[in-house]
Amino acid sequence: MNIKNPKIIGSSIIILLLAVVSIYIFSDDAKQKTLDLEQENLDHEISLRDYWPTRGWRSSTPENQSMDGILLEQLHSHILDNVNSIDTMLIIKNGYIVSEHYYKSFYENIPHNVYSATKSFTSTLSELDFRL
Repeated sequence: MNIKNPKIIGSSIIILLLAVVSIYIFSDDAKQKTLDLEQENLDHEISLRDYWPTRGWRSSTPENQSMDGILLEQLHSHILDNVNSIDTMLIIKNGYIVSEHYYKSFYENIPHNVYSATKSFTSTLSELDFRL
């Protein structure tokens, strides 16, 4: 091996760094620290909520959830005037319904075709379950 060749030295350093990082990432101590930090973040997030939706959802004003109510109403008006492909606009923040509008002949209890949206919800729930 020619040690004077800069490409070989650079490659060796990169391989060494990757090995050190891999050992750290896959060590039990690092995994436990990561899990502890994620649990602390989850506990903090849950403690910020004053309720968790179970059988029903509570409503709130957008402003009480740090949202711009005027902007949400402008969005609703834009949908009414310009968009034909939306049946429902439901916006939830911090577990509260902050905006709920139905368009065309739809209303709250009419089932909707969700097509591929189920895949998105399933993958999100799987990720949340994996993290817990």
